[in-house]
Amino acid sequence: MQAIRQEVGSDFHLQAKISAVDYNNVLPWEKPGNSLQDSIQVCQWLERDGVDAIHVSRGSTFPHPLLPAGPFPFQIATSTYDTMISSAQWRTLLNYFLFRSPLLRPFFKCIWNRLERPWQSPITGDRIEAASLSKFFQEQISATELQDLLARYQGTVIEDARAIKQRINIPVLCTGGFQQASLIRQALQEGFCDGVTLARTLVANKDLAHQFAAGKDIPERPCTYCNQCLGSYLEYPLGCYDLSRYYKRSTEGANPADRAKATTEAHEAMIQEAMQVYTPPPQPFSPVQSQ
Repeated sequence: MQAIRQEVGSDFHLQAKISAVDYNNVLPWEKPGNSLQDSIQVCQWLERDGVDAIHVSRGSTFPHPLLPAGPFPFQIATSTYDTMISSAQWRTLLNYFLFRSPLLRPFFKCIWNRLERPWQSPITGDRIEAASLSKFFQEQISATELQDLLARYQGTVIEDARAIKQRINIPVLCTGGFQQASLIRQALQEGFCDGVTLARTLVANKDLAHQFAAGKDIPERPCTYCNQCLGSYLEYPLGCYDLSRYYKRSTEGANPADRAKATTEAHEAMIQEAMQVYTPPPQPFSPVQSQ
Protein backbone atom coordinates (compact mmCIF):
# COMPACT_ATOMS: atom_id res chain seq x y z
CA MET A 1 0.00 0.00 0.00
CA GLN A 2 2.78 2.39 0.85
CA ALA A 3 4.60 1.63 -2.41
CA ILE A 4 1.42 2.19 -4.45
CA ARG A 5 0.67 5.47 -2.69
CA GLN A 6 4.18 6.69 -3.45
CA GLU A 7 3.41 6.22 -7.13
CA VAL A 8 -0.19 7.48 -7.37
CA GLY A 9 -0.41 10.00 -4.52
CA SER A 10 -2.89 10.39 -1.70
CA ASP A 11 -5.74 11.80 -3.83
CA PHE A 12 -5.93 8.79 -6.17
CA HIS A 13 -8.88 6.48 -5.43
CA LEU A 14 -7.42 3.07 -4.59
CA GLN A 15 -9.52 -0.04 -4.03
CA ALA A 16 -8.50 -3.51 -2.87
CA LYS A 17 -10.35 -6.59 -4.10
CA ILE A 18 -10.40 -9.56 -1.77
CA SER A 19 -11.74 -13.10 -1.74
CA ALA A 20 -13.68 -13.02 1.52
CA VAL A 21 -13.70 -16.80 1.92
CA ASP A 22 -11.36 -19.18 0.09
CA TYR A 23 -13.59 -22.23 0.39
CA ASN A 24 -11.16 -24.36 -1.55
CA ASN A 25 -9.56 -24.63 -4.92
CA VAL A 26 -11.49 -26.64 -7.50
CA LEU A 27 -8.71 -29.21 -7.18
CA PRO A 28 -9.66 -31.67 -4.39
CA TRP A 29 -6.13 -31.91 -3.00
CA GLU A 30 -5.83 -28.16 -2.37
CA LYS A 31 -6.52 -26.95 1.17
CA PRO A 32 -8.93 -24.12 2.03
CA GLY A 33 -7.47 -20.63 2.26
CA ASN A 34 -8.52 -17.56 4.23
CA SER A 35 -11.61 -17.66 6.39
CA LEU A 36 -13.99 -14.72 6.72
CA GLN A 37 -12.33 -13.70 9.98
CA ASP A 38 -8.93 -13.76 8.27
CA SER A 39 -10.26 -11.50 5.55
CA ILE A 40 -11.80 -9.08 8.03
CA GLN A 41 -8.38 -8.69 9.61
CA VAL A 42 -6.78 -8.12 6.19
CA CYS A 43 -9.40 -5.47 5.37
CA GLN A 44 -8.73 -3.70 8.67
CA TRP A 45 -5.03 -3.62 7.83
CA LEU A 46 -5.82 -2.26 4.36
CA GLU A 47 -7.99 0.45 5.85
CA ARG A 48 -5.25 1.35 8.30
CA ASP A 49 -2.74 1.61 5.48
CA GLY A 50 -4.89 3.93 3.37
CA VAL A 51 -7.05 1.94 0.94
CA ASP A 52 -10.18 3.89 -0.06
CA ALA A 53 -12.64 0.99 -0.54
CA ILE A 54 -12.88 -2.81 -0.33
CA HIS A 55 -14.26 -4.91 -3.19
CA VAL A 56 -15.58 -8.24 -1.86
CA SER A 57 -15.53 -11.44 -3.91
CA ARG A 58 -15.05 -15.14 -3.08
CA GLY A 59 -13.44 -18.34 -4.35
CA SER A 60 -9.90 -19.52 -4.95
CA THR A 61 -9.43 -19.72 -8.71
CA PHE A 62 -10.94 -18.01 -11.72
CA PRO A 63 -13.41 -19.13 -12.81
CA HIS A 64 -14.71 -20.79 -9.65
CA PRO A 65 -17.96 -22.68 -8.92
CA LEU A 66 -18.96 -20.10 -6.30
CA LEU A 67 -18.01 -16.93 -8.19
CA PRO A 68 -18.61 -16.29 -11.00
CA ALA A 69 -21.40 -18.65 -9.97
CA GLY A 70 -22.92 -20.94 -12.54
CA PRO A 71 -22.03 -23.97 -14.65
CA PHE A 72 -18.68 -24.50 -16.30
CA PRO A 73 -18.91 -23.35 -19.97
CA PHE A 74 -18.05 -26.64 -21.67
CA GLN A 75 -19.76 -25.62 -24.90
CA ILE A 76 -17.38 -22.79 -25.65
CA ALA A 77 -14.30 -23.92 -23.69
CA THR A 78 -13.88 -26.87 -26.05
CA SER A 79 -13.04 -24.44 -28.86
CA THR A 80 -11.08 -21.78 -26.92
CA TYR A 81 -9.13 -23.57 -24.20
CA ASP A 82 -6.46 -24.77 -26.62
CA THR A 83 -4.99 -21.27 -26.24
CA MET A 84 -3.95 -22.25 -22.71
CA ILE A 85 -2.22 -25.54 -23.49
CA SER A 86 1.28 -24.03 -23.57
CA SER A 87 0.81 -22.20 -20.26
CA ALA A 88 0.83 -25.01 -17.70
CA GLN A 89 2.05 -28.07 -19.57
CA TRP A 90 0.39 -31.34 -18.53
CA ARG A 91 -2.26 -29.85 -16.22
CA THR A 92 -3.72 -27.60 -18.88
CA LEU A 93 -3.53 -30.38 -21.45
CA LEU A 94 -5.41 -32.65 -19.03
CA ASN A 95 -8.12 -30.02 -18.60
CA TYR A 96 -8.38 -29.65 -22.36
CA PHE A 97 -9.09 -33.36 -22.81
CA LEU A 98 -11.54 -33.33 -19.89
CA PHE A 99 -13.50 -30.50 -21.55
CA ARG A 100 -13.58 -32.10 -24.98
CA SER A 101 -14.44 -35.67 -24.03
CA PRO A 102 -18.17 -36.34 -23.48
CA LEU A 103 -17.18 -39.39 -21.44
CA LEU A 104 -14.92 -37.40 -19.10
CA ARG A 105 -17.15 -34.35 -18.65
CA PRO A 106 -19.23 -35.96 -15.87
CA PHE A 107 -16.01 -36.46 -13.91
CA PHE A 108 -15.03 -32.82 -14.33
CA LYS A 109 -18.57 -31.66 -13.46
CA CYS A 110 -18.39 -33.69 -10.27
CA ILE A 111 -15.20 -31.89 -9.26
CA TRP A 112 -16.54 -28.51 -10.37
CA ASN A 113 -19.90 -28.76 -8.63
CA ARG A 114 -18.75 -30.31 -5.38
CA LEU A 115 -18.32 -26.84 -3.85
CA GLU A 116 -21.63 -25.44 -5.00
CA ARG A 117 -23.96 -25.32 -2.06
CA PRO A 118 -27.58 -24.31 -1.57
CA TRP A 119 -28.06 -21.01 0.20
CA GLN A 120 -30.95 -18.82 1.26
CA SER A 121 -30.55 -15.15 0.43
CA PRO A 122 -31.29 -12.80 3.33
CA ILE A 123 -32.95 -10.45 0.84
CA THR A 124 -35.00 -10.99 -2.30
CA GLY A 125 -35.85 -8.82 -5.25
CA ASP A 126 -39.31 -8.31 -6.68
CA ARG A 127 -41.07 -11.27 -8.26
CA ILE A 128 -40.31 -11.53 -11.97
CA GLU A 129 -43.34 -10.83 -14.13
CA ALA A 130 -43.51 -12.63 -17.46
CA ALA A 131 -44.58 -9.38 -19.14
CA SER A 132 -41.22 -7.81 -18.25
CA LEU A 133 -39.32 -10.34 -20.36
CA SER A 134 -39.04 -10.58 -24.12
CA LYS A 135 -41.58 -12.98 -25.58
CA PHE A 136 -38.92 -14.77 -27.61
CA PHE A 137 -36.60 -14.99 -24.60
CA GLN A 138 -39.39 -16.62 -22.57
CA GLU A 139 -39.71 -19.38 -25.15
CA GLN A 140 -36.15 -20.38 -24.24
CA ILE A 141 -36.19 -19.57 -20.51
CA SER A 142 -39.46 -18.96 -18.67
CA ALA A 143 -40.00 -16.33 -16.00
CA THR A 144 -40.16 -19.13 -13.41
CA GLU A 145 -36.83 -20.58 -14.57
CA LEU A 146 -35.26 -17.11 -14.50
CA GLN A 147 -36.56 -16.55 -10.97
CA ASP A 148 -34.83 -19.77 -9.92
CA LEU A 149 -31.57 -18.63 -11.53
CA LEU A 150 -31.70 -15.30 -9.70
CA ALA A 151 -32.36 -17.02 -6.39
CA ARG A 152 -29.43 -19.37 -6.97
CA TYR A 153 -26.78 -17.03 -8.37
CA GLN A 154 -27.57 -13.38 -7.61
CA GLY A 155 -25.89 -11.67 -4.67
CA THR A 156 -24.31 -14.75 -3.14
CA VAL A 157 -21.54 -12.72 -1.44
CA ILE A 158 -23.67 -10.08 0.29
CA GLU A 159 -23.48 -11.70 3.73
CA ASP A 160 -19.68 -11.74 3.55
CA ALA A 161 -19.73 -8.11 2.43
CA ARG A 162 -21.93 -7.11 5.37
CA ALA A 163 -19.66 -8.89 7.85
CA ILE A 164 -16.68 -6.94 6.50
CA LYS A 165 -18.61 -3.66 6.32
CA GLN A 166 -19.54 -3.95 10.00
CA ARG A 167 -15.86 -4.08 10.98
CA ILE A 168 -14.38 -1.28 8.85
CA ASN A 169 -15.20 2.36 8.15
CA ILE A 170 -14.53 2.67 4.43
CA PRO A 171 -16.96 1.82 1.60
CA VAL A 172 -17.52 -1.83 0.76
CA LEU A 173 -18.40 -2.94 -2.78
CA CYS A 174 -19.85 -6.37 -3.51
CA THR A 175 -19.83 -8.49 -6.64
CA GLY A 176 -22.14 -11.40 -7.45
CA GLY A 177 -24.22 -11.45 -10.64
CA PHE A 178 -26.43 -8.47 -9.77
CA GLN A 179 -28.97 -7.52 -12.43
CA GLN A 180 -32.19 -6.79 -10.54
CA ALA A 181 -32.75 -3.22 -9.41
CA SER A 182 -35.03 -4.13 -6.50
CA LEU A 183 -32.49 -6.51 -4.97
CA ILE A 184 -29.61 -4.06 -5.44
CA ARG A 185 -31.67 -1.30 -3.82
CA GLN A 186 -32.48 -3.53 -0.86
CA ALA A 187 -28.84 -4.57 -0.42
CA LEU A 188 -27.80 -0.92 -0.21
CA GLN A 189 -30.66 0.20 2.01
CA GLU A 190 -30.19 -2.63 4.50
CA GLY A 191 -26.46 -2.04 4.83
CA PHE A 192 -25.08 -5.15 3.20
CA CYS A 193 -22.74 -3.03 1.09
CA ASP A 194 -22.21 0.51 -0.19
CA GLY A 195 -22.27 -0.41 -3.85
CA VAL A 196 -22.37 -3.39 -6.21
CA THR A 197 -20.10 -4.25 -9.11
CA LEU A 198 -21.25 -5.78 -12.38
CA ALA A 199 -19.41 -7.80 -15.02
CA ARG A 200 -21.30 -10.61 -16.77
CA THR A 201 -24.61 -8.77 -16.46
CA LEU A 202 -23.13 -5.74 -18.24
CA VAL A 203 -21.68 -7.99 -20.93
CA ALA A 204 -25.23 -9.21 -21.52
CA ASN A 205 -26.88 -5.77 -21.24
CA LYS A 206 -24.46 -2.90 -21.70
CA ASP A 207 -27.20 -0.35 -21.02
CA LEU A 208 -28.33 -1.98 -17.77
CA ALA A 209 -27.90 1.19 -15.70
CA HIS A 210 -30.00 3.15 -18.21
CA GLN A 211 -32.70 0.46 -18.03
CA PHE A 212 -32.75 0.81 -14.24
CA ALA A 213 -32.99 4.58 -14.57
CA ALA A 214 -35.98 4.13 -16.89
CA GLY A 215 -37.78 2.15 -14.17
CA LYS A 216 -37.10 -1.44 -15.22
CA ASP A 217 -36.42 -3.94 -12.48
CA ILE A 218 -34.68 -6.39 -14.81
CA PRO A 219 -33.76 -6.42 -18.52
CA GLU A 220 -36.15 -8.07 -20.94
CA ARG A 221 -33.29 -10.37 -22.01
CA PRO A 222 -31.38 -10.97 -18.75
CA CYS A 223 -28.06 -12.69 -18.19
CA THR A 224 -28.66 -16.42 -17.61
CA TYR A 225 -25.39 -17.07 -15.73
CA CYS A 226 -24.32 -19.60 -18.38
CA ASN A 227 -20.69 -18.36 -18.18
CA GLN A 228 -20.16 -18.70 -21.93
CA CYS A 229 -18.57 -15.22 -21.83
CA LEU A 230 -15.89 -16.57 -19.47
CA GLY A 231 -14.96 -19.31 -21.90
CA SER A 232 -15.04 -17.05 -24.93
CA TYR A 233 -12.58 -14.36 -23.98
CA LEU A 234 -9.55 -16.64 -24.49
CA GLU A 235 -9.97 -16.35 -28.26
CA TYR A 236 -13.20 -14.57 -29.16
CA PRO A 237 -14.35 -10.96 -28.71
CA LEU A 238 -15.68 -10.41 -25.20
CA GLY A 239 -19.44 -10.71 -25.45
CA CYS A 240 -22.52 -12.68 -24.48
CA TYR A 241 -22.62 -16.07 -26.24
CA ASP A 242 -25.90 -17.32 -24.81
CA LEU A 243 -27.95 -18.04 -27.92
CA SER A 244 -31.25 -17.95 -25.98
CA ARG A 245 -30.93 -14.17 -25.63
CA TYR A 246 -30.86 -13.47 -29.37
CA TYR A 247 -34.00 -15.03 -30.83
CA LYS A 248 -36.02 -12.54 -32.87
CA ARG A 249 -38.84 -14.80 -33.96
CA SER A 250 -41.03 -17.39 -32.29
CA THR A 251 -40.05 -21.05 -32.29
CA GLU A 252 -43.18 -22.33 -30.58
CA GLY A 253 -45.04 -24.71 -32.86
CA ALA A 254 -42.64 -23.95 -35.71
CA ASN A 255 -41.69 -26.68 -38.13
CA PRO A 256 -38.06 -27.89 -38.12
CA ALA A 257 -37.07 -25.69 -41.06
CA ASP A 258 -38.46 -22.51 -39.50
CA ARG A 259 -36.95 -23.40 -36.14
CA ALA A 260 -33.56 -23.90 -37.76
CA LYS A 261 -33.89 -20.57 -39.56
CA ALA A 262 -34.75 -18.78 -36.29
CA THR A 263 -31.72 -20.37 -34.64
CA THR A 264 -29.45 -19.30 -37.51
CA GLU A 265 -30.76 -15.74 -37.27
CA ALA A 266 -30.18 -15.75 -33.51
CA HIS A 267 -26.61 -16.97 -34.02
CA GLU A 268 -25.93 -14.21 -36.57
CA ALA A 269 -27.34 -11.61 -34.16
CA MET A 270 -25.10 -12.99 -31.40
CA ILE A 271 -21.97 -12.72 -33.54
CA GLN A 272 -22.92 -9.25 -34.75
CA GLU A 273 -23.27 -8.00 -31.18
CA ALA A 274 -19.98 -9.58 -30.10
CA MET A 275 -18.19 -7.94 -33.02
CA GLN A 276 -19.37 -4.51 -31.85
CA VAL A 277 -16.24 -4.34 -29.72
CA TYR A 278 -14.52 -3.45 -33.01
CA THR A 279 -16.97 -0.63 -33.82
CA PRO A 280 -15.68 1.86 -34.73
CA PRO A 281 -12.66 -0.06 -36.03
CA PRO A 282 -9.29 0.89 -34.54
CA GLN A 283 -7.34 3.44 -36.49
CA PRO A 284 -3.60 3.17 -37.16
CA PHE A 285 -1.47 5.47 -35.05
CA SER A 286 0.14 8.30 -36.98
CA PRO A 287 2.44 10.47 -34.87
CA VAL A 288 2.17 14.18 -35.54
CA GLN A 289 5.41 15.53 -36.90
CA SER A 290 6.71 18.41 -34.83
CA GLN A 291 7.38 21.61 -36.75
